[in-house]
Amino acid sequence: MPEPFWILYELKVPRGKGEPGRYQSAEPLNRREAEAFLRRFEAFFENDGRHDIWIAATTTSDLLVYDNHNVIYAYGQMPELDGLLSQRGPTKVNRVSFQCRIPINTTKNSMESSKKFLST
Repeated sequence: MPEPFWILYELKVPRGKGEPGRYQSAEPLNRREAEAFLRRFEAFFENDGRHDIWIAATTTSDLLVYDNHNVIYAYGQMPELDGLLSQRGPTKVNRVSFQCRIPINTTKNSMESSKKFLST
């Protein structure tokens, strides 16, 4: 992925009285600066599931998104990414699905029950 990069931190679930928000780097970062930022907050990013991290090349459509489920989405033309990731252990998949833990039933009564459950 060619540098420089924009980094976007998206807080989805704040603690306390904070608000969800998006925080972008003030200016594009070179590779060394981006790696330093990611290493500095590595433990936080990997152990707290309240956020997504977006890393985008400024000169191409290349984009990496590390989401709150520890899934990396890669967009653009990054042939070197396949080799790099396969060396480090992640598995490439073409589709990601997540299980819904709330039973879903499409009848009118169940929809009303779901709305009540979700609003509490």
